[in-house]
Amino acid sequence: MALVVTLILLSVTLVMAVAFLAISRRERNAVSTTTDTTTAQLATDEALAQAENRIAATIQMTTNSFVSPLIVSTNYINNLGFTPGSANPTNVNYNYLINNGGPLANVTEFDQNIANLFYSPRPPVYSSNLLYNTYDLQFYLDLNRNGRYDTNGWVTNVDNNLNGLGTVSLQVGDPEWIGVLEHPDAPHGPNNPFVARYCFIAVPANSLDLNHIDNQVLNTSLSLNDGYFRDQGVGPWEMNLAAFLADLNSDIWDPPISTGNEYQFLEPSFANRGVAFQDALALTDWRYAYNYGLLGNPNSLFGPSGASAFLNDGIDWYGNSGEQTTFDTNYLGINPNTPWPGADNTNNFFYSPSELFNPARSSSTFVNNL
Repeated sequence: MALVVTLILLSVTLVMAVAFLAISRRERNAVSTTTDTTTAQLATDEALAQAENRIAATIQMTTNSFVSPLIVSTNYINNLGFTPGSANPTNVNYNYLINNGGPLANVTEFDQNIANLFYSPRPPVYSSNLLYNTYDLQFYLDLNRNGRYDTNGWVTNVDNNLNGLGTVSLQVGDPEWIGVLEHPDAPHGPNNPFVARYCFIAVPANSLDLNHIDNQVLNTSLSLNDGYFRDQGVGPWEMNLAAFLADLNSDIWDPPISTGNEYQFLEPSFANRGVAFQDALALTDWRYAYNYGLLGNPNSLFGPSGASAFLNDGIDWYGNSGEQTTFDTNYLGINPNTPWPGADNTNNFFYSPSELFNPARSSSTFVNNL
């Protein structure tokens, strides 16, 4: 009898032990999932805070306190190169040495490089490239999917017509990944690993606004033909609304049987044609109240100083000077007393997408023959 009772107790103990192990494993997985979720949320919050800080700093540094340009996340790299043996947190460069421009020579230099990661750090995340049998540092998000890194910062634009000389401009490229350290107050190391990484892009609201996209600079009479033109791409009014419509629904605005009429070619000899350009013209015409002359001009909007800037900064703010071929002549001939496509529209789309189905706002008698 005692043996039977003992066996029963052992069986109960075994069942309880197995149940305890199963519950412990499940709870451990739940804790791990909660930890990962919380870490991802905190990384998202940090990305938002960084974007807000960049926007605020940019606004304070510019004369116009209400406008922020396109901004992407960038991680810190010392453009002078890596200095072997230096533990300074500003001594970070994966690609070349400071003394001779050559690559990092050995594992010791690479280890020191990643040990210095502290300011907006670039995490050492690598992926295998089967095509070239190499390992690539994945430090950016390829948003436009062109298969290459579009750099950020100051770049030199070379003009062959100027014997190889060019101008330097500030370029916004692909968002770069910024690592989140377990202890953000200390550099990266064996006891301070990366727990997450984030990147962000802050897009100006007016570049996403139907009221600011597209122009009719090559057809200011707003009759018969679409007059959209993209020159230097200096503002949202040079964004192609017809292209947006074609990407929005290719069945309607970009039919599979192409006639070549969906694209702009040989301007200004030929006008833009096709359903997408026709509808883009109708929407833009309504914004202009069918009268291009109602748009404001730089002189009235910004005063003499603003008008002078339009004339002397080497930029074609009107976007109507034709194909861009040089750095410093396309803006010639600008008259700041004439209507400007970047000015506020007479009419605006405000309420809901249903406005686009209102024939009075989305149709025009001018475009019947396109």
